[in-house]
Amino acid sequence: MKTIFENIEQSIISEINQAKKWIKISVPWFTSVELLQSLYSAESRGIDIELIIEDDKVNNKLKKLFEGLERLGCKVIFNKNKEKLNHEKFALIDGETLIYGSYNWTNKANLYNNESIFIIDKDENKSILIHTNLDLIQ
Repeated sequence: MKTIFENIEQSIISEINQAKKWIKISVPWFTSVELLQSLYSAESRGIDIELIIEDDKVNNKLKKLFEGLERLGCKVIFNKNKEKLNHEKFALIDGETLIYGSYNWTNKANLYNNESIFIIDKDENKSILIHTNLDLIQ
């Protein structure tokens, strides 16, 4: 397991770039164009992508880009449940790598917040717990 406090966005991009089959992501807010571009790149390599984000004004700033991912075949789910915020922040890659932590995939988190993530590999067998949780969020 790696714990990362600096260059978090670049660390996430590096993991996305290593995906071989699929990526499942759940974050409440997503405004980082750089991270979004890495998903476009992954999709162009044939990676299946599923993304869950909040349906709110923060994410609506990039709505056309999210819709572009959908047109390419990615599954983008906007959580419309106003009674229960999806506050999970994780990415599961190929069932082997789990990225989990406080980091929202936003410009603000990247530039101004004190954040951290853990990157846990398949040998630590934690990703199955989050994979199950992803099904519950939907």
